[in-house]
Amino acid sequence: MKMKKALALGLAAVMAVSAVGCGSSESSSTTTESKAAETTETTETKAEAAETTEAAETTADEADATEAAGVPTYAQVKLGEDYTDLTTTIKFLHNATNREEDGTMANLIAEFNKVYPNITVETEGITDYAETALLRLPTGDWGDVMFIPTVDAVELPTYFIPYGTVEEMDQFVNFADDVKYEGNCYGVGSTGDAQGLLYNKAVFEAAGVTTLPTTPDELIAALQAIKDNTDAIPLYTNYAAGWTMGGQWDASTMQCEASGAWEVYSVKVGQKAPNYTLTNAVNFEGFATSADGWAQSGFTMTEEILAALVPGSMVEISYSSENGDMWLVMNEAEAGWMRVGDGTNGQAVADGTKAYIPYEMIAEYCGDDVSKWGSTMQCEASGAWEVYSVRVGTAAEFAMLNNLVSFDGFATSADGWAQSGYDTVSLGNSRLIMSISLSDKRIETVLSTTSREYIFSPL
Repeated sequence: MKMKKALALGLAAVMAVSAVGCGSSESSSTTTESKAAETTETTETKAEAAETTEAAETTADEADATEAAGVPTYAQVKLGEDYTDLTTTIKFLHNATNREEDGTMANLIAEFNKVYPNITVETEGITDYAETALLRLPTGDWGDVMFIPTVDAVELPTYFIPYGTVEEMDQFVNFADDVKYEGNCYGVGSTGDAQGLLYNKAVFEAAGVTTLPTTPDELIAALQAIKDNTDAIPLYTNYAAGWTMGGQWDASTMQCEASGAWEVYSVKVGQKAPNYTLTNAVNFEGFATSADGWAQSGFTMTEEILAALVPGSMVEISYSSENGDMWLVMNEAEAGWMRVGDGTNGQAVADGTKAYIPYEMIAEYCGDDVSKWGSTMQCEASGAWEVYSVRVGTAAEFAMLNNLVSFDGFATSADGWAQSGYDTVSLGNSRLIMSISLSDKRIETVLSTTSREYIFSPL
């Protein structure tokens, strides 16, 4: 009953509250007599203020604060009784695009309008909701009610009006403490999941199991007792559906999915790392050299290079090496002979063809004063290497995958909300799943889709 009440109030009372609190530009309201009686003094004050120059100079913040102070809490709104004569238009931003298409959203609004006939509800479904909602939230261009995107708790009061205290809301909805700040509840769950085991008491009693199992071994023993002593099926799961296995039971399959018809052309897995492009770059003239692994070679830094080494700059090395790595050696630094970017003194971004070492990484170990870095810049790698050129310039970062491994044979298509994929083991790509489990890995999917959304499902 709690969830049903949450749904009803989420579409009715809460939307009404949002319209009042957020100040819909098209809204107008006629309050009940009791509400009007409670706010007579405020109404008179506003009327008087409207007639004076001083009121005209009231700041927007003060007006917002006054308005917000008059918004009732979730618990104070009586569904079907309060605000039934409210006339306004409100907008609901959400990610359930499939519910827009199949008519579910229209049906919910129709039910809502049976109680609140004068409230027009506009909806907008977005496929790339997580990103778009965050971009639109600070601008105010999102409406009055929304699924709350991922924001820091401290920012909740900036964008939303609380339903009430968590303690108060806990009487009406589940998960009241899920979106909270300083004891106030700013969001309620539209859905909720519960995981666990359901058991039949009569079957357990018939099998002679008098104590609930608390360990895997005890559970297996109880299931065996049920099998031996009753006609009941000991255990039922829906794992035969495949996707319900999650990642914890079987990590051999990778599938793709989208909200509309889609086709995947290729899949790759690689190391997530920032890459850079340089602007206002200065060439380190004549820097071309090579050496064996763990051997250094370099040149004296010119005045142009020293002048370009400023905060925010980046040393770019074009190279090849036996093991794909590359870093700098500042062999004359006053702080001492120093490797920079080899993993012990920072980690250079190196993809086998270009390496980038930021000014800040060098300064951390050699000091902020470039004149104390010495006159020579050298390169080094763990295997035989060759450097073709070195530049210094202002860095602009962009995302990229390094050390890509192709998921050979991954090309498939399906209708919206249908999954298709491949067994990584049978395709000889079992190492991909291992890579995906690491925090510094990401997946690159090349695809086309009738929507802009795609979902990765490791099964």
